[in-house]
Amino acid sequence: MSSLKLFLLLFLIGKLVMRLGLNLLNYLHLKHTAGQVPAALTGVVEPSKLQQIDAYNAAKMIFQMVYILWDNLILLLFLFTPAYPLYSSWIDSLTLPLFLRGLLFFGIIAAGSWLIGLPFACFFHFRIEEKFGFNRYTLWRWFGDELKNLLIDLIVLTIIFWIVLAYWGNDLSFQWGRVWGAWLIALGLIVLFMYLVPVLVIPFFYRLKPVTDEGLRQKIIHLVENCGLKVSKVVEADESQKSAHANAQMAGIGRTKTIILFDTLIANYNESEILAVLAHEIGHGKKRHLWIQIALAAVEFFLLIYFTARLLSSSATFTAWDTSQVIYNGVFIAFIIFGEIMSFFVTPFSSYLSRKLEYEADRFSKQVLQSGAPLRGVFLKFIVNELDNINPHPWYEAFYYSHPSLLKRIKALE
Repeated sequence: MSSLKLFLLLFLIGKLVMRLGLNLLNYLHLKHTAGQVPAALTGVVEPSKLQQIDAYNAAKMIFQMVYILWDNLILLLFLFTPAYPLYSSWIDSLTLPLFLRGLLFFGIIAAGSWLIGLPFACFFHFRIEEKFGFNRYTLWRWFGDELKNLLIDLIVLTIIFWIVLAYWGNDLSFQWGRVWGAWLIALGLIVLFMYLVPVLVIPFFYRLKPVTDEGLRQKIIHLVENCGLKVSKVVEADESQKSAHANAQMAGIGRTKTIILFDTLIANYNESEILAVLAHEIGHGKKRHLWIQIALAAVEFFLLIYFTARLLSSSATFTAWDTSQVIYNGVFIAFIIFGEIMSFFVTPFSSYLSRKLEYEADRFSKQVLQSGAPLRGVFLKFIVNELDNINPHPWYEAFYYSHPSLLKRIKALE
C-alpha cells in the first residue's frame, strides 16, 4: 500500500473514531443529565415533557452513530478494496466521450450514495419522527421529495463537471493561472447558488401561497421596510404536509426579499414571535452574514482547488489506487483526500463562527423589537414543540453546533 493511500486510510479511521467518540460523549452526557429540569425552565418544561425531549434526542443520537458507522464503512470498502479500481476501469472501457464518461462516473456514485442512504432516511422519518409526532409525510410524497433531491444533485453535478472539463480539459499539469481562474469561477458559482437556490428550489418542494392573515402580512412588510429592505411578497409554505417542524426564511437578490413562512410557524406561534423570527433573519442580512460565509467558502474553495491541482499533477495520486490518469479519477480522489481533511479541521472553526453570527442576529431582533421577550418566547416554544436538546455536551456543541443551544441563547437575550 502506498504512503498516500495508507495516510488516507489512517486519517479516515481516526476521523471516524473521533466522530463516534464525540457522539457517544454527547449521548452519555444526555443520559447523565436526563430528567433534570434547568432552573431557567422551571414552570415551562414539565418533567414528563423533559422525558420526551431526552427520549427523542437519545433516539436521534443512536441513529446518527449507526449511520456514521455505516456510511464510513461503505466509503472505506469502496476506496480500499479492488472495488474502486474495477469501477474506474469499467468507466474507462466505455466508448463514450470524456464528458459523458466523467458524468457517468460521478452520477453513478451520487445515485449509489443516494440509494445507500435511502433506507436510513425512511427509518428516520417513519420511525423516529413518526414516534414523536413530527412526521406528516405520506410514503409517496416523501419518496417524491427524495427523488427531487437526487435530481437536483445530478443537475448541479452536471453543471459543475461541464464547467470543470470545459475549463480544465484532461491536461493534468499544475498551472497557477488555471488555479486562480478556477477559483474565480467557483466564487461566481458560490454567490449564484447562495442567492438563487432558495428562490428556485423552495417552490420545487413546497406549495407556496400568499399569507391570508392580512394583519400579519402588513406587520411583516412594516418590519422589513423599517429595516431598510423591500418586500416582493409574503408567502406560506405547506410544511404541515411534511412535518410539524416550524421555520421561516428570507429569499431574493439585493434589497427586495420574498418572505417565506412555514404554515406550522403561523399555526403555533403568535404575531410577535413570528416577527421576532423574521427580525432574526433580517439581522443576518443587515449584518452581512451571508458575505462572511461566502468569504469563508472562498478560502475553503481556493485550498480545495489548489490541492486538487497538485494531486492531479502527481502520478502518485493515480498509481496509489491503480487507476488511469483521467480527470474524473483524479478529481474524485483529490476530493475525498482533501475534502475529508478540510471538513475535519474547518468544522469546529465554522461552527464557532456560525454561533457568533447567530448571537448577533438574536441581538438585532431584540434591538428592532425593543425587547428580547418575543424571541425568548420562540426559543421556549422551540424547546417544547421541537424537543430541542437543552443540554448538549460542551465538546460536541463546540465542534458541531452551528447554532448555540437554546438555553444559552435565552440567557444571552436576558
